[in-house]
Amino acid sequence: MSDGDESEGELGPEELMGLAGLLRAWRTAAGFKLGRGKPLTKAEVAYSTGMSEKWYRELERGAVPRISPDFVEKLAEVLALSPDEKQTLYYYTPGGTLIARAASSKGPPAQHTLQFMLDLVLPNPAYLSDVTWNVVGYNRAMADWFPWAAEPGANLMRWALLDPDAREQYLGWEEHARTYLAMIRMELVRRPGDRELTALLREAYEDPDCRRLWDESPRVVAHRDSNHFRLRLPRFDRQEIEVVSHVGFPASYPDLRTVVITWLGSEAEPSPHLDGFLRTALPAGEGHQHPTTTALLPGGPGGQGGDGVVALPALSARAGPGCVLTLRPDTGAVHWTSGSDEGGWRSNELSVEAVLARLVPDPGDRAAVQEYQELLRCTLPSDSSAAVAVLDAKISDLAARLDLAQELRGRLDPPLGG
Repeated sequence: MSDGDESEGELGPEELMGLAGLLRAWRTAAGFKLGRGKPLTKAEVAYSTGMSEKWYRELERGAVPRISPDFVEKLAEVLALSPDEKQTLYYYTPGGTLIARAASSKGPPAQHTLQFMLDLVLPNPAYLSDVTWNVVGYNRAMADWFPWAAEPGANLMRWALLDPDAREQYLGWEEHARTYLAMIRMELVRRPGDRELTALLREAYEDPDCRRLWDESPRVVAHRDSNHFRLRLPRFDRQEIEVVSHVGFPASYPDLRTVVITWLGSEAEPSPHLDGFLRTALPAGEGHQHPTTTALLPGGPGGQGGDGVVALPALSARAGPGCVLTLRPDTGAVHWTSGSDEGGWRSNELSVEAVLARLVPDPGDRAAVQEYQELLRCTLPSDSSAAVAVLDAKISDLAARLDLAQELRGRLDPPLGG
């Protein structure tokens, strides 16, 4: 083979910045990467990719504006391209980067960095999955909410589509199943012939309900980012909660997806109701208090509430040394500020329900009782009659729980003289 083609035709500035210039530079670099000590020739690249030498010469001359995704895969291998270089080639395919994302060459994800990210969002559940929805990482809250995620071989699609528990825990399971099947359909378009995806679809298609939903519509869905949906989980005594999924793709690992789940209240009461559960789900002393915002304040705790705040000095004293609690009636939130080891003040914004569950005052501390009752009033309807009805229901429920606890204690209490 002759190397004479290397002196062929100079490229203009625009061509040097385009596909032609990139290919020339990468072909030169490839020769040295492969230990040749000189560039690969056009003929060698053409032969290795299965193209004619004439066609490849035209490509490097700038006469071919678009290339096929299949050719990108072959060319990336021949020229020993990095993931980012390979990704750049997809800009020159007919669909641009929508055709495919470059796969990382780093192998398994660096679990220590991605796992650290998952742990940072506690107490929100979060997990990491691959292109076929295998769960490859999760945080403690995810395992508490969804124990299946901690099992070997956990796969979101298999659980959501085929596990009976999913059909009970998802409200409106069929709509969820339609969406998940549409996501499988779209991924099969991106990765035609992928064995694991095909096996996943076959398993789902064997289920009569999934087969019916698959056959009903050719819908495709890319992801469930910002999707609002409702759950009834054993972790929360199967009370109904509304959550939102947030999906992202780590830049270094585009074939992985991160999912973080946050929660909302009901339409009638927008404040979250899960704080008590979340507090008991996490080890004591770790500072997870269901914060919606957290800030390290360089000064003191005063003045953090702004206009219209209600000071809660008695409950602040009960919360612990250096704690300052203030109620924001306009937002229905309590700012809980405490001293930080870093020398400043750390402020967490909690729901009123979280504070009520955490701080039950001594009946003899009338100031704390009044503040507690003021917080409790914030959780009730503004109409007095409606508020009384809600309180009556709460009292009845608490009385029933107390009776059951007392009955159990009576059975456990050893008889006199026993």
